[in-house]
Amino acid sequence: MHTDVNFKWKIFFLLFAGGNFINGIWMLVDPGHWYTNLPGRVPDFGPLNEHFVRDLGCLFLMFAVLAIKGALQSDWRGNALFIMQLWYLPHAFVHLFDTFRGLVAMEHLYMDIPLCYAPPLVIGILQLVLRRETNQAGKSRGQS
Repeated sequence: MHTDVNFKWKIFFLLFAGGNFINGIWMLVDPGHWYTNLPGRVPDFGPLNEHFVRDLGCLFLMFAVLAIKGALQSDWRGNALFIMQLWYLPHAFVHLFDTFRGLVAMEHLYMDIPLCYAPPLVIGILQLVLRRETNQAGKSRGQS
């Protein structure tokens, strides 16, 4: 991989690590504050369960670690994206399901775009880009 491409991947993974780290720490330190102040009106989905919020905080800290590993080890980026997608994609579908079954107002369809629907789309696109770059790098090594 070219140095420019490697640098872009490192930046993405470090930004992703930062966002997940901040979210995870927030959930662990003050689950009530996270519950009432996260954009997206989490209380619409049901009452606060501090233990459950903290459990999910641990998941987001794990994502931060995976993203740091992806930033530091280029051969691990595909694995990191795949593991994170195992959470983000079903999570988005659960939000769609709960919205369409009437658990929350239809306005959640657009309210949930940045934090629920965008992450699996971005990760999916990045998985395709990474696969293409990896295939191209393999072909260019084979031609050398």
